[in-house]
Amino acid sequence: REEDRTGYLMANFDQGLGTWRVRGDLGVRYVETRQTSTFYTNVPTTVNPAGFVQTTVERAYDDTLPSMNLVAEPNDKLLIRFSAAKVMARPALGNLAAATTVSVAGGSRSVSTGNANLDPYRAKTADFSVEWYPKPGVILSAGLFYKKISTYVQTITTVAPYSSTGLPVSLLDGTGVNANDDFSITNVINTPGG
Repeated sequence: REEDRTGYLMANFDQGLGTWRVRGDLGVRYVETRQTSTFYTNVPTTVNPAGFVQTTVERAYDDTLPSMNLVAEPNDKLLIRFSAAKVMARPALGNLAAATTVSVAGGSRSVSTGNANLDPYRAKTADFSVEWYPKPGVILSAGLFYKKISTYVQTITTVAPYSSTGLPVSLLDGTGVNANDDFSITNVINTPGG
């Protein structure tokens, strides 16, 4: 379950500065996210034939997201644009569903799980462009952009002992496998951006 609350303020402007026209907007958005993930860990064993253990993870986070868009028009054929913003995008709900499957069948040992504690994608962006309109229907433009992504969501698979997963060792009861055995562990994590 996810509950999102947001509020924003925005100011638009359109002014003349000498022979130039300058227009755009400034704003800030505040976002609060509350998530609850209830899931089952599935490990059928002789001790727990149904194999389901219910778990609930709750978390909350908030972001303040400023933004700015400016357009300067030195004349009616030339536009200079600049924008900057701090942005965020929540992870896919499927990645937040931390339902976990532990498999020890057929000699292969694996753990597959989502991650109820994923942070959203977050980035700082800036764009600059110059547009020249020499005649109707014709444009010559050049643009630059900068995107600094501070968090990224990635699916990874590693080989490590079961004990490194943080899952209860009791889930292995009756399987003939112990917590020090290596498992192929697939999960979704936050990685550094770029």
